[in-house]
Amino acid sequence: MHTDRLGRVFVLMVLSGTAINALAQQDSLLYRDPAFQKAIQLDKAGKHGAAQKAYDQLAQDSARRSTALRLKANCLFDHEGRVVEALAAFDLAISSDPNDAANYNDRGVAYQTMGMTSKAITDMRRALVLTEDTDRLVAYRCNIASAHMQGRQWKEALVELDSAMALDSTDLGVQVNRSLSLDELGRYDEGLSILLHANAQHPKDPLVLNNIGYHYTRLNEHAASVTWYEQALEIQPKNASAMNNLGYAELRAGDANSALKHIQRSIELNPTNSYAFRNLGHVWKEKGDMEKACEAYKKALDLGFTSRYGPEVKQHYKTYCQ
Repeated sequence: MHTDRLGRVFVLMVLSGTAINALAQQDSLLYRDPAFQKAIQLDKAGKHGAAQKAYDQLAQDSARRSTALRLKANCLFDHEGRVVEALAAFDLAISSDPNDAANYNDRGVAYQTMGMTSKAITDMRRALVLTEDTDRLVAYRCNIASAHMQGRQWKEALVELDSAMALDSTDLGVQVNRSLSLDELGRYDEGLSILLHANAQHPKDPLVLNNIGYHYTRLNEHAASVTWYEQALEIQPKNASAMNNLGYAELRAGDANSALKHIQRSIELNPTNSYAFRNLGHVWKEKGDMEKACEAYKKALDLGFTSRYGPEVKQHYKTYCQ
């Protein structure tokens, strides 16, 4: 098994990461190879320049080349935003070993992050063909589902999640994302049933609690949603997603002051969440400060809201700010 990125959870305004980072799993080769472990530890410690040099050295060995180039590509993309160099490194990794599923999966995750959904799905499907490992098949199905969800293709996402569920019915990320997809398709009772079953199995899991809250937000039952978000935050006080969701529910319940406090705190915890800035714009609009509302909407757009969630904020900005 290779080290690769397992995108188990999708981010709408509910979850907390499109793809788990490249160091999520260790295969037996990397576990036993001290040189790889040294490079990976540098990467984990935030010493990305040193890690990249170590990966370059490892890539001189033909047996290590593909994995080293992939890890370098992930480091360049995830930590430094050097997209062109990262994609070039992914291409070299694939050229070095075109039968390594992880190379295609990780490049696909990068494409997805860039909003290039079609290319992402093509790579991820290639990864599926190249592996028979159950854990990987589940993870890669989840990645494809995540890409479809990003494109709001809920039926297609559900097909992938059902396939993942058939392989591993206990995977919490699969259950949560199936619930979210069912909600988006209007199948609310089925979606809630999945979440409540997950909650019975994992009563203190903030991911499940947060998503139950989101379910009630969608149904405009804001008092109920606030209760679930607060439970999630009791367990994980610095959960930026739950904090943002709590603020939005409070706004919808008519408490703009509490909403402002919690959404601003969410942005402090995660300043790159475009959905939080969307919600902040709504709060300032509700409070009658259109200058601040437009600043927040503009920030949401700059952070890629449209490519990830659709044209809502773009339309607000055009209507109220131009």
